[in-house]
Amino acid sequence: MFVFLPSLLPLTILGSYLLYVAVKKPIVLSLIIIVIVCFQISINLSWIRRTLNPLTVQEGMTYTNELKIVDYTYSASNYKQFTINTITSPLYINTTWAYLYQFYGQSKYKYLPYWDGRDQRGYLGNLPLTSKPIDIRYLIIEPTTGIPDFFVKEAINAENTKSTLVNTLKVGNFVIEKRSLK
Repeated sequence: MFVFLPSLLPLTILGSYLLYVAVKKPIVLSLIIIVIVCFQISINLSWIRRTLNPLTVQEGMTYTNELKIVDYTYSASNYKQFTINTITSPLYINTTWAYLYQFYGQSKYKYLPYWDGRDQRGYLGNLPLTSKPIDIRYLIIEPTTGIPDFFVKEAINAENTKSTLVNTLKVGNFVIEKRSLK
């Protein structure tokens, strides 16, 4: 898919030109374009239903699932302050979750969680750091396609030194570990 992507625009232009040259009647051309658009919409809807996004390496990485996770962390903490850490692709870059919690979480729940993972200076997003330990913690593990198992185990082991696992929830291909400070 990613090898094909750069050629998509030139192929679309070439295909459009060939279609224009081959079909002389405007009505027939309009009908063909409507069929192509309807076909593309049906493909997109099937991807959404199956939580498949061919533009990402991580299967199941959908906005709907991400919002479910944000809602879960707020509700499972009884709307009290909590801390998050993440295992992401690209590794150790928390931009997606910082954005989701700022854009969606803060506007809906009126506060942000604290961040307690690798330093995020230089990356987009501003989840606050805490000066005091917060008992409720979440480790959000994105679909691990493309992340070597070593890094996943390392991040979980690091979290195990700080907290104990309370429960695990699976949302699509995401894993959310609710944790409590040791």
